[in-house]
Amino acid sequence: MGIKTLEKAVLIDDDDKYYNILKPKLEKCGYILKWAKNGEEGIFISKKIKPRFVITDIVMPRINGFELIKELKRNPDTANTKFIILSDWGEARLVYDVKFLDSLGIMKYLVKSSHTPTEVFREIKILFANEN
Repeated sequence: MGIKTLEKAVLIDDDDKYYNILKPKLEKCGYILKWAKNGEEGIFISKKIKPRFVITDIVMPRINGFELIKELKRNPDTANTKFIILSDWGEARLVYDVKFLDSLGIMKYLVKSSHTPTEVFREIKILFANEN
């Protein structure tokens, strides 16, 4: 599969649909997936477990996804965390602005309405297949 064993990941979304489907799939690949319902909780969990990657929504209660990413990038313990956006907020100028996404350390921007949880899982496998 190409995915390392015993890695940690966090899904930050106020809807548990993707969590419930991604959790068992990622566990089969050796990931421990934690779920946070909002940006504040996502920051707390991410700083605590230091995940390899975070999948985050953009529009969330308390702290939005972009603010969350900036906060985690500022923290030395989470500065190298990889990010995947999974949001209904799929403004084309953001989804395809590679320079902007790279500046925040965002590996992929996936629009929920265009990707099933299984497709999201496939994207994760592709993203991490070549990393050590």
